[in-house]
Amino acid sequence: VPLEMWVKGFIDRDAAIGDAVEVTTITGRKEFGSLTEVEPTYRHSFGNFVPEILEIGIQLKGILFGGDADER
Repeated sequence: VPLEMWVKGFIDRDAAIGDAVEVTTITGRKEFGSLTEVEPTYRHSFGNFVPEILEIGIQLKGILFGGDADER
């Protein structure tokens, strides 16, 4: 996988997707790369829901403290 980096800043000239661009960050740093998306948003997740994880806390309390894991 090639190195990917998201940079927040301002492109120094008009560009189209795929063009080589120079971005100036708010701190004045200059970064160079290819424009792949305009104003991208983060689209990450922690994966699919795993129902077994719901039981881990209950089981752990039972192991550590014995007896009913729902004691308060």
